[in-house]
Amino acid sequence: MAGAILRDLLAERARDGSSRFVVDTAGTRAEPDQPAHEDAVAVMQEQGLDLSGHRTQPLTQDMVAQADLILTMTKAHKEQVLRMHPRAAEKTFTLKEFAHDDREGDIEDPVGRGRDVYRRTAQELRRALAAVVDKLHSDPFPG
Repeated sequence: MAGAILRDLLAERARDGSSRFVVDTAGTRAEPDQPAHEDAVAVMQEQGLDLSGHRTQPLTQDMVAQADLILTMTKAHKEQVLRMHPRAAEKTFTLKEFAHDDREGDIEDPVGRGRDVYRRTAQELRRALAAVVDKLHSDPFPG
């Protein structure tokens, strides 16, 4: 859901409908080539976004090395990324940390908790990712 929402927000911001940013998603423990959860597909469809073709992929060391910015849903995910590639610390943040300077907040995992939890998570993602888009367009890589 985060990738679909971020792509949507970036496209809305881009004047010509394209974006200079490339968004890729991967999971720290994802099984390869699995479809998005049916509740995620349904909730994204309610927002006009299509996740029906989404397939999961596990995060690799090469992906971490090539990324300019890595946003994770939780502190535990961030720690897994940094164990995989310790030098990625300068470009790896939890979503809430990058968006709102919230070093303690995690994005709730809605899996198996019903469509209403997916909706709440999607709203939380949209708020945080809107702040990310603002930062990327003002100063993508401060510091």
